[in-house]
Amino acid sequence: MNLLDAMQELLSCKADDGRTHAHAILEESDPSSKLRKVTLSNLKPGMLVLHIDNGRKVFAGQSGKKKLATVCMSPLFSMISGKDHNCSCDAVLIRIPDENDPACEIFYIELKSDRPYGYSGQFRSAKCFFRYMQIVLKEFWGIDMRIAKERYIVLHTDTENARTSLGKQRPQFSSQSANRPEKPEMHIVKDGMTVRCTELF
Repeated sequence: MNLLDAMQELLSCKADDGRTHAHAILEESDPSSKLRKVTLSNLKPGMLVLHIDNGRKVFAGQSGKKKLATVCMSPLFSMISGKDHNCSCDAVLIRIPDENDPACEIFYIELKSDRPYGYSGQFRSAKCFFRYMQIVLKEFWGIDMRIAKERYIVLHTDTENARTSLGKQRPQFSSQSANRPEKPEMHIVKDGMTVRCTELF
């Protein structure tokens, strides 16, 4: 079993596998958000989009016909500590660029509206979760999840919703140029826009 198959077996969240899906729809659940949906296109084999934010709901009961859900990274985590360990970014793109070298690249993606803020804790929590996944995959699947590169990406609208910053020739990044949760790569997009995933590499 390869790494991407093992991830899908391990996780319960929705996943779009580049072997069977040409695109992935990233959605923001907040109805007041200006940026509600972005489509990642040009998925290829060796790519996997994980919708981890939508997978954080833990259903703990029912009130009448309505299911009661707690949103957290783990039901073992406290919800009252005031820290960001239960947060997550909207989606994560996993890429294995060379099938002969299973080292993966991880792109943490967050959708924001206009003047984005509050993403650092979301990215840091998602990064911690993937470190935990590394240990679980090694311990129970016997798979060494080696991370060659990590990048943090915010896709956001601008105040006038008038311009975008994608669609231009982009440089290729190395692991040495990796950014940080506090200083992610920022891209202006429009609601409903389609973004080629290769533009994020």
